[in-house]
Amino acid sequence: MNRAALPSLVLVAAACTREPPPATGPAYTPAIADALKALAAHCELRPRPDGETRACRGRQATMTIELDRARRLRALDIEVVASATWEAWEMLENVLPAVAAPPVVDSARKQLRGEPADEVVGDVRVAASNEDQRYAVKLTWGR
Repeated sequence: MNRAALPSLVLVAAACTREPPPATGPAYTPAIADALKALAAHCELRPRPDGETRACRGRQATMTIELDRARRLRALDIEVVASATWEAWEMLENVLPAVAAPPVVDSARKQLRGEPADEVVGDVRVAASNEDQRYAVKLTWGR
């Protein structure tokens, strides 16, 4: 092999061993933005080098939305205040299907009720909890 071909070979090998970019969630479309605003309409935008964070507040909910540079969801953290699990779920079941597949939504519902459920569904990490009338659901894509 001649010396001129060696640098090309090294570059090709390096390109083949690169890790794929982390998976991200759905695109942050106007339809998704409107669905999320139903819970928490007052948002403050915080730019980040790798995207942006939106910190939102509503009458009974707070929400943090993390977007990548392509305006796709990386994480969604929602907390609602409700007197019972069924009331919290009534608020969440109108929003979660706009951003997640049915198995992800089902996992969040089960976790809120204290039932066994998968913590990772596809490429989405699902965490849900309830404490002192504060019900939280966090969805994280690709991490």
